[in-house]
Amino acid sequence: MLDNLPHELILCTLHYLDIPSLRSLRMTSGAWNALFIQYRETIYKGAATLHGFSSPGASIEDTCASYATSWLEYAGSWEEICKRFRRLDRAWKGDGPPPSQHVLTSTGPRAHRFKVVPEDRVLIMTVGRAEGQPLHGDIKDVHGHLVTIDIETDTVLWVLPQRRVRAYAHCEYDAGYLVFDRQGNSLEVWRRASGMSDLATVPAESRPDERMTLAAAEAYRADPSSLRGIFEPHALLTVPALGWAYHTVGTNLVVASQLARRAFVFDIARGILLETLDLDSGADTGERWEHINYVDIDPPRRRVLVATDVGVYVYENRTTNEGESSRTVTVLVARVPVLEDANSWTMYHIGIEENAFILDAEGEEEFWLTTLNAIVDPHTPLNFAVPDSMIFAVHVSPCGEHLAMLSRTSLIVIRDYLSSPNDTYILQLPNYADATYLAFDGMHIAVGMSEGVLVTDVDLSKVVWLRPKMEQTHMYSCVQLTREALWTTWGHANFGGNFPASVLCFGFGDAAAQPVTSG
Repeated sequence: MLDNLPHELILCTLHYLDIPSLRSLRMTSGAWNALFIQYRETIYKGAATLHGFSSPGASIEDTCASYATSWLEYAGSWEEICKRFRRLDRAWKGDGPPPSQHVLTSTGPRAHRFKVVPEDRVLIMTVGRAEGQPLHGDIKDVHGHLVTIDIETDTVLWVLPQRRVRAYAHCEYDAGYLVFDRQGNSLEVWRRASGMSDLATVPAESRPDERMTLAAAEAYRADPSSLRGIFEPHALLTVPALGWAYHTVGTNLVVASQLARRAFVFDIARGILLETLDLDSGADTGERWEHINYVDIDPPRRRVLVATDVGVYVYENRTTNEGESSRTVTVLVARVPVLEDANSWTMYHIGIEENAFILDAEGEEEFWLTTLNAIVDPHTPLNFAVPDSMIFAVHVSPCGEHLAMLSRTSLIVIRDYLSSPNDTYILQLPNYADATYLAFDGMHIAVGMSEGVLVTDVDLSKVVWLRPKMEQTHMYSCVQLTREALWTTWGHANFGGNFPASVLCFGFGDAAAQPVTSG
């Protein structure tokens, strides 16, 4: 067959095979092996592009530099890059060497919220309070600051002064734009420094004010000649009502107001308000919500997701063939029932047949998960009055198909969440787990808990339990995922009791980069 087909056609076909299939095909015969030897880099470059390991046209050097850490350093070939990604996927499932653990000490002992910028290998972080300031007492206006860190060298690149950033500010980053909140109903938008002004696209009422201009002038820069890790004032957004929760995806920002019972969608690149949503319109749950816990947005599908104390609402705008717009509201799930012993780990999945189990990062079995057929319809609210069982975090996958939701007692994953029927997984967490934070990047799900971080995928096919090497870990204020690592704040008794301290990186890529040794 190899003699009858042009090599160009064969190579094009091979680009659609995954890495294990390529390996199996190469071992089929001497002719296939010879073809692989002749076109080794072409075949594996195509595989790397198809599976998203590399951008089309990118060199090996560009590909290695596009990740937050240097785990692809010295890869040397496209074949080695593909092999490392295969080992990386296995490492996320607890198969192979455990991930490295590295603390970024330059973040200081007051890390609060942070975002990782892989393409720049930079970490953006807001901090809790100024040095020497008590957390409680008569002081009503303590200040924090915002800092960017060089991930490779663990050094500070840029700092906004303390008096210009409120303590415990929440920050968001995507598509080159940084957003953080002020006291009141204003949000500052900063963009990655380019050395060129781009304020012409921002209307006059949304342009940076004097406070932002002064903050930029007063900011500390480790290297005045470099723009890496530097941000410039872009816009000041005034939310029509006091915001309670906000989140950015791309250049879209959604802000939910608990007081006004509305959500506001902004285009942060243009500095304009796109849409106002009435959160009571069309939502017939029989129970009026009182608290907003989290908000997410799916811009391509025009959906806004709001987690409240009585349920998760999906607001979707649809356009008919006649060009008319309509809005639908779907209630996915309300309070989550505790289905078994409150101190056990139990997984429920509609129609699952095989048992699953939890592995820790060392590959040792730790908890068996009982699998049962749970009667759970995600389109029917589950109104169980269970303490701390409300959904307090919800994330939609980048593809817009899957949801991950978290309560104090359960992790819920719904595949194809607006389809019927769909796959619903519920992993009940024991009471002592004290879940506090959820991260979901479409491939992996991470839950920060009192004694470590739980990592799994959308199928909950295997759950990995990560424990920091430190003696004692407390509540997590932030967890982030990149392709090759998990990043989290961690607290220690020496660093202020139950308050987060530095940023800890679990390097799954470092585990994948280790050479494979034969027994």
